[in-house]
Amino acid sequence: MYHFNHRMANIEMIQEKIGEAIGLEKAAQKAVEELDSRGLLKPEQMKRLSKMRDEASKQEQEMHELVQDLNESDGFQVATIEDKAEETSGQGFKDYGNLFG
Repeated sequence: MYHFNHRMANIEMIQEKIGEAIGLEKAAQKAVEELDSRGLLKPEQMKRLSKMRDEASKQEQEMHELVQDLNESDGFQVATIEDKAEETSGQGFKDYGNLFG
């Protein structure tokens, strides 16, 4: 019984951390879009940030693929991960928003 409970606790912690990672990637993309829409940066700075946004998008997609694999192989709960991602994304963007004033 201990082994089962320990495994479940590990899965829950891993799901939470993956969700947080996805959420932070989403928040980073939103922050770049916000900076772009405000026109606060020079074109060369926006070019660099746009590259970072693209990298964040790629990382987010790769994590979603990992989540699907974990769901199929280990029974990870996609909804739990997505809920944590949305929560983290909202909080992360709120934190970024405080920087924008």
